Amino acid sequence: MLSKVYTAALTGIDAYPVAVETDLSRGLPAIYTVGLPSTTVKEAKERVRSAIINSGFDFPVKRITINLSPAASRKDGSHFDLPLAIGMLVSNGEIAQHRVSNVGFLGELSLDGKLIGIKGALPLCIGLRDSGMEYIVVPRENADEAALVDAVKIVPADTLTAVVEALQGKQSLHIYNRKEKPGSIIESELDFADVKGQFAAKRAILTAVAGGGHGLYMIGSPGAGKTMLASRIPTIMPELSYEEMLELTKIYSISGMLSEMESVICERPFRMPYHSATIPALLGGGRIPKPGEISLAHKGVLFLDEFPEFDRKVIELLRKPIETGKISIERNEERVVFPAQFMLVAAGNPCKCGYYGDPEKECKCSGSELRNYQMKLSGPIIDRIDIQIKVEKAKIEELQGKSDHEEASYDNPYTSQLLTSESMREAVRGALMIQNERYRNEPPDMRVNARLSGRNINKYCHLNSDCRKLLAEAYRKMGLSARAYEKIIKVSRTIADLEGAEEIQEYHIAEAIQYRILDRMYE
Repeated sequence: MLSKVYTAALTGIDAYPVAVETDLSRGLPAIYTVGLPSTTVKEAKERVRSAIINSGFDFPVKRITINLSPAASRKDGSHFDLPLAIGMLVSNGEIAQHRVSNVGFLGELSLDGKLIGIKGALPLCIGLRDSGMEYIVVPRENADEAALVDAVKIVPADTLTAVVEALQGKQSLHIYNRKEKPGSIIESELDFADVKGQFAAKRAILTAVAGGGHGLYMIGSPGAGKTMLASRIPTIMPELSYEEMLELTKIYSISGMLSEMESVICERPFRMPYHSATIPALLGGGRIPKPGEISLAHKGVLFLDEFPEFDRKVIELLRKPIETGKISIERNEERVVFPAQFMLVAAGNPCKCGYYGDPEKECKCSGSELRNYQMKLSGPIIDRIDIQIKVEKAKIEELQGKSDHEEASYDNPYTSQLLTSESMREAVRGALMIQNERYRNEPPDMRVNARLSGRNINKYCHLNSDCRKLLAEAYRKMGLSARAYEKIIKVSRTIADLEGAEEIQEYHIAEAIQYRILDRMYE
């Protein structure tokens, strides 16, 4: 008897429907699985056999042929266990075919028939919903995650026995409903109010976030506070939208990084890989392509501490994701695309010993050591980082317990808006609202200054004669590239937005030029 049961398979962070066709015929007892199954799917036959028998059902002693359609696409994942088992039981007459015609099945089986949680439940459920399924059976462990999907009924189950008896009409399984839609939250013990001094660095960080994710490189001596500043950046980023939460949850779901306690990603991620990270770890890859750190940092912050210490090949491969906001991985004639629209925040020392240019400690590096360290970062990478600043150590007066109000008395025009994460976040929201309105006719992901294309720079960033003159002078004296020239314009547009200025002024350009420290630091 031939049966057809429905499930789904992953490609990147999306899923496509898969029909599990099971045929029982005369012949020596054996199970043949075709349709490009992975090793995990091929091994499922042993788990399924034991689960069916230990659940008290008759296992068909016949030649069993299972086809996973479409046959030309690779299938991977332990979630195929349940649909394979249901397909065999339908073919063996335990379940009527019409009872599974509008049901999708996902779940791994233990040998005793219990359902075990799976990776990628959210994208798999979305794929099944889009294929027209009315019900989706999932392990109870994945119910909260799966219930994020609208317009489909999620049915959690604990065992194969419970699923089969429900399909036979002997008992009922309850449809799972989330109590409410998740909301983005900003709760952190970290706050920029705890950072004493560092007014220039805070201003640069505010500008980077307010532009929708300008790349930021902080260079300074050990102990200057680079990591402390970077770790607080998510506290001033805007809340995630519901669509962004779903997209992030899909990424973390297929990576196996969700749990019952955290079934939805509600906060912007902050990823901090070590400088020994390999290419697959940072960019994604593997035999079955999985997201890397740049995708796990999607819509959040990718912090690369000790940036020059990363393998140069790894650094150079960041160039395309920085510009496109995605990463493409090709394996076995299969092309998988993962989103990677992150805010790059990097930090490093000015030289090998860490004290080049330090006013208190003498640099011990030789001229050749300094040049070699400088050459670890190529021109194309430096060009792609919009804001480059030097982080100075805080003064002793700033460290000795001054309150926020005492900090504000310093002679600095930016202290009033840089004291707390809350005030900085409000400034960011205002600037992003201006940008969203200005670029309302552009695609949603392009409605921020950081992602302006060259064509749109000319369209939206009007420069008066004084601005053009200052830019031309900087271009000649600093030996800027065309890309760096455009970066300065985009950053100056953000600086103008922070103060609500309709047009870019000369002092906006001047401040943006000051953020190109790597173009002049080693002159």
